[in-house]
Amino acid sequence: MPKKIKKIIRKPIRKTIKSTRTSLVSTKQTSNKNLYIIGAMLTVAALGYFTYRSLFRPQTIDINQITGGTGTVTLALTPATSTQASNTTRNVTLEINAGTKHVSGAQIEITFDSTKCVTPIVTAGTFLTGNPLVPVNVANGKITFTYAAPPASGGATGNGTLATITTGPKSAACSLVFTPNTYVTTTENLTGNSLASASDAVISLPGAPSPTPTLTPSSSPNPSPTPSLKPCASKLTPAQCQEYQSRQVTILEKVQQFNTCRETHGLSYCYAQSR
Repeated sequence: MPKKIKKIIRKPIRKTIKSTRTSLVSTKQTSNKNLYIIGAMLTVAALGYFTYRSLFRPQTIDINQITGGTGTVTLALTPATSTQASNTTRNVTLEINAGTKHVSGAQIEITFDSTKCVTPIVTAGTFLTGNPLVPVNVANGKITFTYAAPPASGGATGNGTLATITTGPKSAACSLVFTPNTYVTTTENLTGNSLASASDAVISLPGAPSPTPTLTPSSSPNPSPTPSLKPCASKLTPAQCQEYQSRQVTILEKVQQFNTCRETHGLSYCYAQSR
């Protein structure tokens, strides 16, 4: 083939190859640039998301165990003792006294016997008016909730009602007892328990009214029978036997007194008097 014809054929082929290489390089550069842009956008989006979560997520109060016995805030269920008819209810208020401390939150856990107490109902008081961090839960013999002061309030001082518990006895006394999982935090002590004490409450069934004793005169009163004493063991000395029999007399006399009381006043009254 003549040289002129070869030159004519090679020239367009070289231009085509060169053009293809340029196009591939340009495409690769564009692709890399797009990847950089997408990566930057994802990074910005991730930073924005985590910033949002850190600024606007709900804040919780750090409530810890007692750290040194420096608590000054007191809790008390009021009244501490009361009576209520069976299967009826009354209100028991949970009072708090913070003094000059600024209470930021209170975590409450109170136990009760579900076989003895009417299922409690808890109503929030006015001392801590912020949203509850942990809503009221009454289950498995426990009352639990956590209240907090509004964030901008700086904490609540003085005394007031934290909550009202409505319950009563079923067939026996109903006790409301605080557990060690009860904590109070203050702005002065955010890393420890500021609780000094927590007082429980008992709601009892009303006892049968005690009648006024009436003495019935008798012209010939019946003497009390002489207690029958068990004989002493042969190994006891006369002095030990006398002491043993005197103890028997004392025990038998107490039994007779209890039986006489039971016939006059009833079993519940006499049992309470003997304790």
